Order: sequence, then C-alpha cells, then structure tokens
Amino acid sequence: MNLRQNLTYLLRSHGQPAVTETLKEVLAQQFRDEQKRKDERNDLLIRLREEGHTFKSLGERFHISTERCQQIYRKHLRMEDWLKREALRLEEQKQKDEEFQRLLPADLNPLLLEKVSDLDLCVRAEICLRNARIDTLGQLVQMTEAGLLKTKNFGRKSLKEIKEVLAAKGLRLEMPLTKSQIAAFEATQKRCTICGEVRNHPKHGT
Repeated sequence: MNLRQNLTYLLRSHGQPAVTETLKEVLAQQFRDEQKRKDERNDLLIRLREEGHTFKSLGERFHISTERCQQIYRKHLRMEDWLKREALRLEEQKQKDEEFQRLLPADLNPLLLEKVSDLDLCVRAEICLRNARIDTLGQLVQMTEAGLLKTKNFGRKSLKEIKEVLAAKGLRLEMPLTKSQIAAFEATQKRCTICGEVRNHPKHGT
C-alpha cells in the first residue's frame, strides 16, 4: 500500500485527525532523511576539498553552485576554529580550577563555596535566599531556622526543602564553624570576587 492509498484508508476509517498525524510523521521522517543526506554530502565535500579538489569540480559533482560549496567549507572552518578555541578555554579553566583547589585552606570544606543557585531548589526558596543575600552554602549553614523564616515569603515548606538538601550534602543549618574556618571562607570568597571567577566545585564529604 503506497502513501496515497494509506492516507485514503485512514481518512475513511479514522477521519481527518489520523491523516493529519500520519502526514506529520511522514514529513518529519522526510526532513530527518534529507538532513542526514546533506550531512553526509557535506562531510564528503569537506574531505574532498582538503584532498585538493576545486570548488568548481565539487559543485559539478554534487550538483550545487560553487558559491554553495565555498559556504559549506567556510562554515566547517569556522566550526573547527571554534572547537580549537573552546578546547583551549576548557584547558585553561581546568588549570585555574586545579590551582584554585591547591590554594584552598586545609580546614575549609569546599562545599561551603558552592553557589546556592546551583542547588536543586524550588523557585520560591531560591528567590527568597537571593533576596536575603545568601549566595553560598557557607552563608546558608550559618543561618538559623528562625532567621530564615523571617525572610519575606519564606515558609515552612521552603525551610524543610533546604534542610533536606543540606542533609544530603552532610551539612545543616547552624553548623558550628571555627573562627579560622569562617575567616578562611570569607577570604576565599573575597579572592573569588576579586578574580571575577565563578566556580562550581566538585562535591566532597565533610
């Protein structure tokens, strides 16, 4: 049964919605097939160009204009350049993160430097903490339940959620931090601010 016969059968037996849905599926598959064909053609075109073929000969081979061949190859070069720059950026970031980890004081739990915005909190709780200027776990664990509940729009449900998130990390509210830990925490925060670098630290135990 060809496509036309199939659509006629669906129209008679199931009505217009079934035909519409089938057409959507057919068109989507056609689009995927066409995109795959173009990707394979472009990959071959790029490989042949790098082997020394001219844009004119490539246009004749793939039945597209010389200008289109040039566009495809320039796009490939831009992507290659971006990938190289991105790999370099990631390597530099990795080196900075490793150096930063070496500079962390021995008695400072790296978890305290994690951003509150990186936690899986509901929108209400996140906004309340932001309005209270609580940006890191180090600031959060020094808060009391009563202090958090005084925050505008912050209720028992949000409090329960935060306590559960902290517990999952081995932390809790009103954690007893030593003066040296607090000083090291504040100094490290200041260094992060001066450097203008936002880091997402790996998860460590307490």
